[in-house]
Amino acid sequence: MLDNFLPHTCLCCGNFFRSALRLCPACADRIVFYHGAHSSKDMSVWGDIYLDEYEVMAHYDPVLGTLIRHLKYTGIQPLANLLGEWLWWWCKLPWEVDLICHVPLHPQRFSQRGFNQSLLLARVLSEKSNWTRLPLLERRIYTLNQAAADHQTRQKQLHGVFATRAQFQEVVKGKTVLIVDDVMTTGSTFNQCARALKEAGARHVVAVALAHKDS
Repeated sequence: MLDNFLPHTCLCCGNFFRSALRLCPACADRIVFYHGAHSSKDMSVWGDIYLDEYEVMAHYDPVLGTLIRHLKYTGIQPLANLLGEWLWWWCKLPWEVDLICHVPLHPQRFSQRGFNQSLLLARVLSEKSNWTRLPLLERRIYTLNQAAADHQTRQKQLHGVFATRAQFQEVVKGKTVLIVDDVMTTGSTFNQCARALKEAGARHVVAVALAHKDS
């Protein structure tokens, strides 16, 4: 409780303010939020589309981008809680969901980083919604950083990367699954995750991300 009255530095602008949220009101007001779910037809993917719908909270602007980078490379749990709650309250998640899962990291990258920011967000959404969260997916192939890749390269790198874990093959059959990630660019990652889930028998696959980043 005392933490809320002590001065903190805003992660974005560096100014001091009295809150434990690590984001000052002025920076928070600069975030451009979106409204409403999107059809998977809006994605910039090559080939077949497996994802049914997706929701993105906001544009990847300097403020939100700074917060996501802090989350991605530091794993600050209070920041994950804040962004996860924003994701829950803003998006309203207009689907009846059976299961929640996160976009997995390759074991090598997970061991380097020590955490998965998408898992941190998925935990918050699961707690808020009471939907069952399971690590349904695995990342079988180590890929290079996708951030700088063009559409076609990203598609090629992600082909066959994801699979539904063997112990959950029966669990996903006939279910609606929500995939959680921090950033969506072209939608290729979500689409390949959805492909793996539908190949295992999932009926409907939707996705949610904190931000959309221009490719």
